Amino acid sequence: MRTGKYPFVPDHGLIPADNPNSADVAQIVPPDISTSLIFRSFRHLTFLWLVGALLFALAESAAAEDPLLIVSPESHPYAYREGSATKGVLHDLVTEAFRRAQRPIEIRFLPWARCMEDVRKGRADAMFVMYKTPERERDFSFPEESLTDLRERIFVRRNANFELLDDFSNFTGRRIGMLNYTVHGARLSQAIAQHRIASLESVSSYEAMVGMLASGHLDLLIGVDDAIIDAARYQGLTDRIREIDPVIDTIPAYMVFARRPELAEASRDFDRALHEMKADGTYDRIAAAYPRSSLKE
Repeated sequence: MRTGKYPFVPDHGLIPADNPNSADVAQIVPPDISTSLIFRSFRHLTFLWLVGALLFALAESAAAEDPLLIVSPESHPYAYREGSATKGVLHDLVTEAFRRAQRPIEIRFLPWARCMEDVRKGRADAMFVMYKTPERERDFSFPEESLTDLRERIFVRRNANFELLDDFSNFTGRRIGMLNYTVHGARLSQAIAQHRIASLESVSSYEAMVGMLASGHLDLLIGVDDAIIDAARYQGLTDRIREIDPVIDTIPAYMVFARRPELAEASRDFDRALHEMKADGTYDRIAAAYPRSSLKE
């Protein structure tokens, strides 16, 4: 038998008995309707808030997992397609660095000038590779670690009589092709600035440059040796051109990021991972799988 003035009634709480003289029997008094509605509304709003918070958290998590869009020119041995696979020394280095950084990426191949433009305008998050200059540092974010070193070299037609002179004095009167939107190493840049290399023709691609050299429309090509040799192989022109020793310049080249605050952490993560790869031997192991190109082979 219940005792006391405020017996417990399930779903209604403690309800005082109407008959204060009876300690044994309690009459159930319905709760105030307005109070019940407020309580139910509060529970409903709480539920909706929790659902909204969960959906927001899931959306934030999904956004955080969106892959970085990285663009690159397609060129052997740096990044290229072979059947259904994508490979290359720079492709593999970049992929491994972001794997270590636990960041998903998507790599797309685009022409060189389009890569620069897409990253500059924020249509892509990053690209590889690019030489560092003060002008480019205003438009792009450069990590501390360089991704590779590229070699600038001269190419001539196979039967041409040419020997590179240290002062570039024998460039006079020759038609010289260079890839547009590119900068060069210290020696070559100085020679151009001092007009020791004139008659320069900017060309849109290495494939076009090689074709113009082989057909006699150009006398010399100056550019990245691996890329020029790859273009010659693609067009079946390796027997029409040859490389000149020595290498003019060896230049550090970088993975670069768009200058957006939300990419700063990704850039730092990539930098740390690449540094670790160079320290633990992974970088050298990947590079060794892709020997440097040469037309002397």
